[in-house]
Amino acid sequence: MLKMFQLVGLGEKSGSGMPKILRAWREQSWLTPLVSEKLDLDYDSDDLPIISLIPEESIRRLKLLVGDAYSYLSELDRFILVLAHRFEKNK
Repeated sequence: MLKMFQLVGLGEKSGSGMPKILRAWREQSWLTPLVSEKLDLDYDSDDLPIISLIPEESIRRLKLLVGDAYSYLSELDRFILVLAHRFEKNK
């Protein structure tokens, strides 16, 4: 039954969600999720911090400056803009 759903694109294998989680965390510039395992207890734990590496005020101001283009920027481009914004000399 699971195979049938997978063939039509409605099912996924166990563990296939972690790459999606990591990608979403990177896109939001949040702290990297932490995964730990206790093999003797057959137990794993995921810590998913929703804490941005970029100050909210910087994001708000940059969105005002660049508009909708902000959503299409790569992670590196966003960090470069944030750094430029944070360290610009006051005029």
